[in-house]
Amino acid sequence: MMLIEQRIRAIVEANDDDRDALIRAFVREVEMLQAALPSAADLEAVAYHLERACNQEVELTDGTTFDASVFLRRSARLIRLALNELVVPANAE
Repeated sequence: MMLIEQRIRAIVEANDDDRDALIRAFVREVEMLQAALPSAADLEAVAYHLERACNQEVELTDGTTFDASVFLRRSARLIRLALNELVVPANAE
């Protein structure tokens, strides 16, 4: 798997002389990231289901355990924050 820095360097090197192409390449990368993320509402719904229907405690293969509904709600919050930052200009008040 390619590191984020490697991917950014490859994009910049491929489009270094064309600013518009560089911007389009980054926009395409962000759009792919947005498409890959589950919606925050979906994560909230799964968290609710876990709380109501089954065991919330999840055990990973390394023996680590965590509360799945808390994890999903935190993930939903981070996704909302990330998407808001992409939509709202940095200098907006």
